Amino acid sequence: MTSAWSRSSRCAWEAKWSAVTRMIESALKSQTVAEQELESLICESNQHLHPLDEPFATNYQLHRWLIGSREEVYSDWLAWILDQLGSAADVFRLFGAEPPEQAEQWSSGSAERERPIPNGRLDIVERWPGRALLVVEVKLSSEESALTNQQERYRRWMARWPEPHTRAVLLVVDSEEGQSEGRFDRCGWREVCLALRRAAVQKAATGQIVHAALMLAFAGAVEQNLLCMHGAPLSRMRSGGLLDSTQIRQHLREFVRSAER
Repeated sequence: MTSAWSRSSRCAWEAKWSAVTRMIESALKSQTVAEQELESLICESNQHLHPLDEPFATNYQLHRWLIGSREEVYSDWLAWILDQLGSAADVFRLFGAEPPEQAEQWSSGSAERERPIPNGRLDIVERWPGRALLVVEVKLSSEESALTNQQERYRRWMARWPEPHTRAVLLVVDSEEGQSEGRFDRCGWREVCLALRRAAVQKAATGQIVHAALMLAFAGAVEQNLLCMHGAPLSRMRSGGLLDSTQIRQHLREFVRSAER
């Protein structure tokens, strides 16, 4: 009786582990296919970014200055990048906004950080006197963390300026199309990263390698620390670690397609 029960238990145990083994084998096979596609995408990205390298070859998640996710750090770096863009039109396009007429002929301007206004401060302000005004509210989380009444106060401040073209941007991790409740145009960090990659390609093509490298480094920092895409994914996968690279591959596919246009 005991022997029969033992054999039955052992068979049930072996059957369960057999199912687990099949699941592992299936996952490893899927990972192999994903690894091959990821390697191909990184190779294509490197070709577009030459002489720079694909940011996913580096693990920015190990950088203590960036991993703390302080808004001031990302806002300062972003403001510096805005100053390096070639024209006002490039600044507006970075946030997916239609630039004003003749903005290609304006310089990128000078981004002001922490602009004091009554009862608050604006994260980033760019002003082209008599032409356009841009305000960017930087968030390292979702839109829900942004205060609607705060945005409405910012909008009232913007209305006092004479510029005919004004744009208010809410930069968040997860965004939908359209405006926030505070009438700020939503923009996602992922879209900004793709635009920064394209801007880096243009800078590198004109010999501005340092500017291109810093733009690309910032994109990599955002992708890995804010958007939670794993750093150096190929290294981890090649060492036998299971990794869902779906988001990274989709991101790189979009960049490669846009860079080929």
